Amino acid sequence: MEKLVFLTREDAWSFAMGELGALSGVRVVSLAPGAGLLLGEGDLTERVNALSPLFIRHIHPAERVIASMDALPAAAEELTRDYSGKKLAVHAVDLTGERGEGAILAALLDSPAIGRFETGPEEETVLSATRAKDGIYLGLSKSRDMLSPRAGGIYRYAMTPETVSRAAFKLTEVFDRLPLPAPREALDLGAAPGGWTRVLLERGARVTAVDPAKLDPRVEDDPRVTHYRGLSQDYLKEAGDKSFDYLVNDMRMDARESVRVTLEALPLLKSGGILVITLKLPEKGSLKRARDAMALLREEVGILFARQLYHNRSEITCVGKKP
Repeated sequence: MEKLVFLTREDAWSFAMGELGALSGVRVVSLAPGAGLLLGEGDLTERVNALSPLFIRHIHPAERVIASMDALPAAAEELTRDYSGKKLAVHAVDLTGERGEGAILAALLDSPAIGRFETGPEEETVLSATRAKDGIYLGLSKSRDMLSPRAGGIYRYAMTPETVSRAAFKLTEVFDRLPLPAPREALDLGAAPGGWTRVLLERGARVTAVDPAKLDPRVEDDPRVTHYRGLSQDYLKEAGDKSFDYLVNDMRMDARESVRVTLEALPLLKSGGILVITLKLPEKGSLKRARDAMALLREEVGILFARQLYHNRSEITCVGKKP
């Protein structure tokens, strides 16, 4: 029987269970809030990836379960014995609340088993160690199969004097996760206070920011920003022949309504242009609401990516490409 560690937001656990319910012959054991162990036959990594889950953030195989830190080096030696590559990423997650990732990494990186590799945080092959109350789950896998190349699917960003809002971290995470082209001309719907506009500026774009509310002065005063102080539907009536290679939307409205507004703006997006939208979800029925909203999007754009990111809350982020 195969074992697979998976992580999700604690408040999205029931939605993740709804997605995993599509897999036959599997069983889930809770490891900690927002973390579980999937047990079943067949290639569980392949089966979960085939689901294209929205609410599962990260997975890795659990090929060994180790009772203590002292046993980590020997288990790592056993797992990597037949691995002939020269590079290896080492990931650690501690679910016990003790924040012992550093100790886990030290135990692995200082061992002779790992010392023969060139190590880095995002190599193609990953040795993952997840510590729970009942032991440490260890597995070797390809980063492309883990739903996220970061340990636990966690992207941490520090607030700086240039950070306009924490909402900016969502778009930053999109750019860090996906091999997207650099934006040149971007349309930001519902832009205030300007967190997403700031991220686009940092990547070299000129931005039309649409929102009746004020923008942060650090954004408003940038000569590359045109602020349309009105509603999105009014801007679309006045936009004329303008065109953009990026269309982004982080508006606080029902997912389906947000999709409707976005699709109304789609004629302004160039062929091959990139669309990024967050879909705000209710407390109940989120999985269905997300799928319904994505189905509307899929009628007009190709979906490149859809997931509840580390910096999403009651929402998922979709990235699409206009045909």
